[in-house]
Amino acid sequence: MSQCATCWTRSSSQRLAEIAALQEDWDSYGAPPISRARIEAVGDLIQTVADGRAPPPTLVPTPDGSIQLEWHSHGVELEVQMLSESEMEVSFEDLRGQLPEYDHVLRSDLTPLVQYVRLLGERACGDGGA
Repeated sequence: MSQCATCWTRSSSQRLAEIAALQEDWDSYGAPPISRARIEAVGDLIQTVADGRAPPPTLVPTPDGSIQLEWHSHGVELEVQMLSESEMEVSFEDLRGQLPEYDHVLRSDLTPLVQYVRLLGERACGDGGA
């Protein structure tokens, strides 16, 4: 893993620690705390898809006890909703229209997600605009 990817995972790890500290009713609407297993699954996922050229994901806890990873830059709209420790829904849209939309549940083959993060890294290095 490159030094930049290490920084990428370090910032995500800090955010995961913040999410791990959330208590019951963290959203004032009865949301449960995020399980340790779910947090570890997201950490593992980040290690797998990290690309030091891409901006790190925004990590958002959800009221159903999950975590969503989001990237919205360089013409890429990419969201990953952790449905369980082993399943994730991946939604991808290329605002430049070069690639088709994608919205599927992934279990073991993370190839599409890795490709989308790689695309984001390539675009981040190739241009400065969103």
